Amino acid sequence: MFQIFALLLLCEIIILVTIIFVFNYSNRSRFHSKSTIQFNIVLLAFFAVVQFIVLDYMINPKTAIHYDGILSDKQIKLETESYSCGKDNKETCYRTVKKYYLTGTIYNDKKCEIEVSSFDYYKTKTGERFTCRVNEENYILFNKDYYKTSNSIRENKEYIQVLKQFQKPYIFDNYKFKRIYYFQNTNSVASLLSLQKLDDDLQNKIFKRAFDVKIVIVKNISSDFYPALLDNWKKYGIGPNEIIVFYGIDNDDNIIWNNIATFAKNDSNLKLTADFITKHINVKSKLTEQIVSNDTDWILKNYVAVSNSKFEYLKETRNVFKENITMFFFVIFYAVIAFFVNRRM
Repeated sequence: MFQIFALLLLCEIIILVTIIFVFNYSNRSRFHSKSTIQFNIVLLAFFAVVQFIVLDYMINPKTAIHYDGILSDKQIKLETESYSCGKDNKETCYRTVKKYYLTGTIYNDKKCEIEVSSFDYYKTKTGERFTCRVNEENYILFNKDYYKTSNSIRENKEYIQVLKQFQKPYIFDNYKFKRIYYFQNTNSVASLLSLQKLDDDLQNKIFKRAFDVKIVIVKNISSDFYPALLDNWKKYGIGPNEIIVFYGIDNDDNIIWNNIATFAKNDSNLKLTADFITKHINVKSKLTEQIVSNDTDWILKNYVAVSNSKFEYLKETRNVFKENITMFFFVIFYAVIAFFVNRRM
């Protein structure tokens, strides 16, 4: 990545020097203008930062893993920020403001910090549960077709409506995380399941453990929803140590299908997946909190963690077409911006 970034930066420096020279060779005082040089340095630095972020995302794709941990620290920091002031807000003023941060510690003493509102800051206490969002490299994401499904499943109107409600999970309420996702495609009465109880039980099970477990429950939807959801989430993939458990139930909460999705399409966990798929198939089981709890215990006991480094070879064999196009776009865009800006200065 750094070789690509350095090459990109070098091209832009050459372009910048060329443009400044072309526009200013006949006016040396303008060429040496302090404001001109400073502006171009800022412009180049801005492009460099944006390019680095974009290239890092493309060359080191990541999946967000949400680990349960402990709120270990709270801090109020004084930071300086700028704002518009003066007549017509054309001046820049500075002020010192309070910023509120919560720090969580997860299973391996890894820490994460998030900024929160003053309200969230004061209502939390150290020692409480805290969900840390950690972006972990996921080489599987280099293969965009890994979780791809058939067009008939992807274009199923019923699934499309449901999938709008099943976006890739995220942290909400700053320090709490929802792990149970439930959708009923019917007007029947609400399920007997206590979703909050399930969520609390699940967080207790994975507390301080190196797993991110989510439960997806769908009512009156066929088992093809499983590949449809994975296809919908293919941009993010199933991350290392991430486990997604699926239950399909009928109007009476009977389990009609179940499945599991783990990292790298269940690599090293194919037996676990096969055993889980058949676990309830011959038994008419109602989906209860106890069933989910027992299944989660069984899955965590038998799950085999797979290292992301096993798939590092995908980084070397990846398609670099998009990276090259992105590099070309940045160089051309920068050249155009630098040309017009220096022309007007």
